[in-house]
Amino acid sequence: KIIIQKAPLINNIKIAVLHYKLLVMPTEQYKENGHLSQDEREEISKMLYAGKSYREIWRALGRHHTTIIREVKRNSIDLWYGKTKYSSGKAQDKYTERRKKANQKHCKLIKNSRLRNKLIGLLDKYGGYRWPDEIIHRLEAEIEKKLVSTSTIYRYFRWDGKKYEKYLRFKSYGYRNRGMKWTWWKYKDIPYIEERSIENTNRTEIGHFECDTIVNPKWIKWGLVTLVDRKSRYLLMMKVQDLRWETVHWAMKYLLYWEPVKSLIIDNWVEFSNIRKFQKEGIKLYRCHAYSSREKGSNERNNGLVRKQIPKKANINQYTHEEIQKIATMINHKPRKELGYKSAYEVYHNKKLHYCL
Repeated sequence: KIIIQKAPLINNIKIAVLHYKLLVMPTEQYKENGHLSQDEREEISKMLYAGKSYREIWRALGRHHTTIIREVKRNSIDLWYGKTKYSSGKAQDKYTERRKKANQKHCKLIKNSRLRNKLIGLLDKYGGYRWPDEIIHRLEAEIEKKLVSTSTIYRYFRWDGKKYEKYLRFKSYGYRNRGMKWTWWKYKDIPYIEERSIENTNRTEIGHFECDTIVNPKWIKWGLVTLVDRKSRYLLMMKVQDLRWETVHWAMKYLLYWEPVKSLIIDNWVEFSNIRKFQKEGIKLYRCHAYSSREKGSNERNNGLVRKQIPKKANINQYTHEEIQKIATMINHKPRKELGYKSAYEVYHNKKLHYCL
């Protein structure tokens, strides 16, 4: 006798399902992986409205029928009379919200409470003087270990750390048109920045300074004179009672008295008209093109940091000289991404400090 062993019931079901797939739907048209797109959700909504069944929908889209059933069940809207309705727009919104929550669960700053508490403690310590990404990457440089990326830091503070979101550098402010500027003073005898040395252009040498001023509102004469070293981004700043060329020249001479100055880069405004006297001391002078503040971007960047502490509508005269120097010191000790998260003070003075340990 030949004994034929019957296959288990589970194997019979699997074989039947496999044969059904091969007969009804070709394998190359069957999609087992991947999320539904917005276009597919719109097709599902149209076909449901036309009275199509789930089987007809998955044959048309090339999806498994359980995928269609699960999609309609999870993303349908409850109506007031006990029925449900599937809407592609609402379904896409629910899908986006679920993906956002799923990503939040895997955020390193949410899972790592020790690192999160360390970051929040340093933020409270510095009171917003340093951005969260500066603190984290400076800590990475000191312990020589990779922690988290800048995008992870921003995602955490916009998802879970709303209390400290104000300390982020970029807060998605809208662009504001500042109007046209015009230049009415020309320095024809001072060469453009294209003629400067290679060490000046490539930022390989300390002593090349970019010069600029910060003005008060129109009804107040007080202002600030700022000088920034191109290589180290080291800031020298002083408050002056007005922006006349004699006052600005005296402030620059006072700030640069003990510094190794090799060249100065200015813009085309009238307050630097007395700067030619520095040529007698062997200092080279260069000027930017008209309407090209990007050519001395290091100084403009530091002016933006100063404006964080002294807003545009604030009266500079209300700040003492000690407070002005305190702001400059704070900026010089900020870790900079362009410096490998070293501070400008460390690069300028060739010293190594510990800020986070």
